[in-house]
Amino acid sequence: MRSTIRNFVLAPAVLAAMAFTATSAMASSALNVPFSFTANGRVCPPGRYILDAGPLRNSVVVTDPTGKVDFSWVLGPGDPSPDSSKVAMQFDRDGDGGYQLRSVQYGAMITGRLDKKNKHGEKYAPARVVEGE
Repeated sequence: MRSTIRNFVLAPAVLAAMAFTATSAMASSALNVPFSFTANGRVCPPGRYILDAGPLRNSVVVTDPTGKVDFSWVLGPGDPSPDSSKVAMQFDRDGDGGYQLRSVQYGAMITGRLDKKNKHGEKYAPARVVEGE
């Protein structure tokens, strides 16, 4: 009885440690975005963007080419497979011909939809995916 209770308590702790180790293994990733885009109402220049996991591994931090502007978004489960190591930014085309950041994938986790609707109330059309190096 005693060992059953101990195993019942110990098993989740071991699984949590293994999951943390697996997500901690991902290092920073760089993406070369060849066009300017809008994220959170800010126009971002083309260039090399660095993606890092947040402190609790449930968020992603995106740093722009100047190193001055950071964006941070919460990550959640999505379509990626649980063992995916893919890092990507997905963009939509807006009505004015520009790009809007739609989502950020960091391994097996992904942000929710970041671009909702344009100023005319129309949904954006899926356009491009930029994957990490």
